[in-house]
Amino acid sequence: MPNVVLMAGGVFLLFRRTGESGRADRHVSGWTARIAALSFGVYLCHMLFVELLYPQYIQLPIPAVFQMLLLSLTVLIASLLAAWILSRIPGIRFLFLGEREKRA
Repeated sequence: MPNVVLMAGGVFLLFRRTGESGRADRHVSGWTARIAALSFGVYLCHMLFVELLYPQYIQLPIPAVFQMLLLSLTVLIASLLAAWILSRIPGIRFLFLGEREKRA
């Protein structure tokens, strides 16, 4: 648990520092904004993928460190994809992002 707190703090400080110094280009700030918009949806659905994939990944004939890294990366990608797909459905968009339909 302490290592997760330290890693999260480090990532936060990295992005905070990058934004303050003006070194963040539009490309980086664009994809971070898109991921940030999906973060609550990722939080809501990531455990589903962990529960589904963990039994398969634990049986891989590779060291446990690589199993967990591979599982984490797969869960992240699957959760981002699921949150993105679900955010495209009008009624569910409000649940994941708290945004109502944009009116013309």
